[in-house]
Amino acid sequence: MEKELGLLIFIFLTGIFSYILYLTMVADKARIEKYLAKSGARLLTCSWAPFAIIVEFHKTRIYDVKYVNAGGREFETRFRTSVVVGVEELDD
Repeated sequence: MEKELGLLIFIFLTGIFSYILYLTMVADKARIEKYLAKSGARLLTCSWAPFAIIVEFHKTRIYDVKYVNAGGREFETRFRTSVVVGVEELDD
């Protein structure tokens, strides 16, 4: 009985964590899209880069992004998002 209860709690907590991570990623994508739209660019793809190396110690998430600028040129770059930083382009 205790093993089943422990397994159910583990599954429940894993589900909650996964849902929170999903919501965070959806919000980050919307933030990046809004950031690009300010310059007239359009987001093509946005994927989380979980193993990107970060030097700073505050909580950030890195995304590999492909977008088209206002002039029609396509770019691939990385963006960092966090509550502290907002959205910041990493590749110049």
